Parts: sequence; C-alpha cells; structure tokens
Amino acid sequence: MRGKNLVIGLMLSGALATSSMPAWGQSKIASPQLTPLMLIPESRIPEGKVVEIEYGVAVFSGKVVASEAAVAESGSVEIAGIVMQFGSETPLRKGTLPIDDPRAPSGAVLYCSEPRATTKQERKPVGSVNKTLRFDDAVRICLVDKDADQKFDSGFIWGAKWEQDQSASSVSPIAYQAKQNLSFPDAGNSELSITRKHRQAIPN
Repeated sequence: MRGKNLVIGLMLSGALATSSMPAWGQSKIASPQLTPLMLIPESRIPEGKVVEIEYGVAVFSGKVVASEAAVAESGSVEIAGIVMQFGSETPLRKGTLPIDDPRAPSGAVLYCSEPRATTKQERKPVGSVNKTLRFDDAVRICLVDKDADQKFDSGFIWGAKWEQDQSASSVSPIAYQAKQNLSFPDAGNSELSITRKHRQAIPN
C-alpha cells in the first residue's frame, strides 16, 4: 500500500509522569522526594478514535507541569555561598523529607528549585584544603516554611558535599504562593507527530 497518508488509532489517555531526579553524588543525608513533573494534554485526538493524518502533522501536544508547586516573591537567597534568584519565572516543586529530618520538622512545608549548575570556583573554592568537592555539578536550593505561614524561613542546598553545608540555614522571610499544575518553562512543551525519513512501500 503506497501513499503519504497513514491511518492510525491513537490511545492517549491521562497525564504522563516524567522522571525528574538527576543522578547526583551520593550523600549520607536524605534527598527530598519531589512532586513529579507531568505532561498535561493541551490538544490530542480523542481516545480510541481512528483518524487519517498526514506525516508531520502533530497528533498530541501538552505542557509540562508539577501538580504541587509554588512561586516565591521576586528576590534572591544565598545559602552556603550559593545564590539563586526567585520570581514568577522560577517555579518551585513541593518536596518531602523523612519525618525525623531536622531540616524540615513536623508540619513544615518544603519546596525546591530546579537544578542550577555550579561553577568551578563554587565546587572547589580557592585555598580549600578539603579534597572533596564542595558541591555537585548541579544543585537545588530547597526552602522550608517551618510553621506553614506562607513564608520560607530557612533553606538548604541539595547537592552539598561538605557536612557543614548540608544543614538548614535561616533566611530572611520569603513570601510564596502555593500553585497546582504549575507550568515549568525550562521543561518546555512536548509534541508528538508521525514522520518518515524514506518513502517506501508498506508490504501487504
């Protein structure tokens, strides 16, 4: 059978969960478990419907979101020498830690930034006698709202290797708003289309 059109039945349903945990260096302390990123359909062919489409035509598009996220007021924070800017374009993902983790005591709310690359100087400060790098190649700043009053009051670096940098540090109060299904600009959008590189006959 020859031709430029292809008849297919698409079975697309639900939000598609995506992995979001980079394989960073091993640590003796627990790593937060973050709300996974999901692909929420914006347009798609109805489930179970058989349609005729042309090669190259998008049959599905969606945006990448986190079901539980937050946006902090514009500003910056510095923890253990790592500086990160916050605002409407830098959404935070909700996370959890073991109940006995002192960085986020019982009842506290935790949100973490997306990965931020570290510089050579940050990983190996000049004059340091510590043979271990100070940070991983990429880190997240995690902010903690200890009394759940919609203001972050402490934070820690996820990806710190030196023990003295792994504890939570106090920060000036940072107001934030919790959001649901918040889009993550850096993750981009996804689109599925049917393509072919070579014209050839499909055997009967």
